[in-house]
Amino acid sequence: MKVIKSLEKKLSGTMVTAKKTQDLTKNYYFQKQNNQEYNLVLIGGGCSSFAFLLNAYRNNKLDELVGKKGICILEKSTKFGGGTLEDNLIPSNTHSMGVLRFLMGEHLVSPLPTQFEAYLKKDIPQLEKRPSFDLNKLDDGIMDCFKELIETEAYQHLREKREQTSSLQLFGYFLRLSANQFLRYLCEKNYKIHFRNLSECVKIVENKTGAKYEIQFKDLQSDQIKTISSQNIILSNGGHQQLNPMYRQVPQEKRILCEDFLKQAGFLRALELIEKNPDQPISVIGGSHSAFSVAYMLIYGPDYYDIDELSRNTQYAQKRNQQCVFCGQVGANCVCYGDVSVPRIKEKIKNYQCKLNKGQIKIFHRHDFRISYVNEETAIKEGYKDYDKNCIHKFEGCVNPYTGLRGLTKKLLEDVNNKIEERIEFIQFKDYSDIRETLENSSVVVECLGYYTNTIDVQKNNKEKFEYTYDIDKFVKMDQLHQVEGLQQVYGIGLGYGLQTDNELIGGEILKDKKVRADSLQVYLSRLGQKILSSLTPSPK
Repeated sequence: MKVIKSLEKKLSGTMVTAKKTQDLTKNYYFQKQNNQEYNLVLIGGGCSSFAFLLNAYRNNKLDELVGKKGICILEKSTKFGGGTLEDNLIPSNTHSMGVLRFLMGEHLVSPLPTQFEAYLKKDIPQLEKRPSFDLNKLDDGIMDCFKELIETEAYQHLREKREQTSSLQLFGYFLRLSANQFLRYLCEKNYKIHFRNLSECVKIVENKTGAKYEIQFKDLQSDQIKTISSQNIILSNGGHQQLNPMYRQVPQEKRILCEDFLKQAGFLRALELIEKNPDQPISVIGGSHSAFSVAYMLIYGPDYYDIDELSRNTQYAQKRNQQCVFCGQVGANCVCYGDVSVPRIKEKIKNYQCKLNKGQIKIFHRHDFRISYVNEETAIKEGYKDYDKNCIHKFEGCVNPYTGLRGLTKKLLEDVNNKIEERIEFIQFKDYSDIRETLENSSVVVECLGYYTNTIDVQKNNKEKFEYTYDIDKFVKMDQLHQVEGLQQVYGIGLGYGLQTDNELIGGEILKDKKVRADSLQVYLSRLGQKILSSLTPSPK
């Protein structure tokens, strides 16, 4: 209502009738009104939500998905499409083409659909065929709704890198630009898709009649609790880390979660602790890609792309900065399609220089390090034998495709093993008592120990609180349709809701002692997205 009053103030004293004022504000009321019913509500506006909608568009299912009542995206920030990717100041563990494929027509996205079908049909000859992608035709392969992105500096940088890695920050920013362009394009085509930013979901209530669920959310601008309803919900609200109680004897002020360390504020906090005790060990607990990313960041510094909001004079930049009708009238900063402001890096981050001693970084790990290889032949050739056949992807052929170190973190492991990098020491342990003294005498202890699913309170129609069930890896259990176990028509996608790799849609890697999840843009865009889409838009019999 504050915005409406601002509009009325601007219009006061002018020859504007009440009807014209009503017409001007109609779109705003339509998007912001309380108690509106939607065909689908996405809770969380990160990259997995963007990927799901893009998958529906590619498969000509978006009209059916939108229906007459539309789609609502609830997001507590002002950003859509990139999630927290751009907050992480580390290199990506996939090449730059991985994100550019996001924007391509279905036939160019990946050879995986063909490979997957061949795997299910046990068609070995077809399985062995790997169609190539002509990089020279990259620009031509971009879908029409994203063509304007070709002019941006971010796109040109990723295009130049192609098979090389880029900053994860750039990946996130570029996805945010892409999502903004996609949402703007759809709205221009009159798709009823509402991006409700600054809206944090606080509760889901199951109804006995009418729309199956009421979704209660806090409007972070007004602090009011508002309600919308829907038959279908997709949870895309991510996951979080927790400090392990096993290490509670380490002073709390020294402990930091990996997900915080990799961001600006967390890294600066860690630097303050290190600078106070520059000769003390820096302890990293865990042996995954995250743990090696922490070490990489300390050795080589934060990896970021100092984005210049390029091509300000291009047609795309001008269009991107246009306000919607309502925001233009009230002079508000328009984020109705998602904020596209450029991320800024603090000077201390830019000026960081490594001043660490030999063996000062201690990586504590329980299990042997897992390494990813493009195929079994390469793994054997390079002397890697610590895997079994269940760790080979059934229709890609790669070894440890999800949990294995790859890219720059794999190179860092090799450098340490070959005595090229001596500032890192690996320490394998069984019990906390083995490492307690070192941890307690460290300047900082970074814990890289996995994620928990973010959950939202759910009230069943009998007014009892719904109790989630969990897998051994702390993720919420999902059923065969990838619905939350016990909640009909409530699906999950993204971090915290990844498909287990023993699912036939994934095709491997399977470990005996833990669950492995397939969490990637490609999975959200194709196999997992398609699985949920098939449930929401079933083919006629």
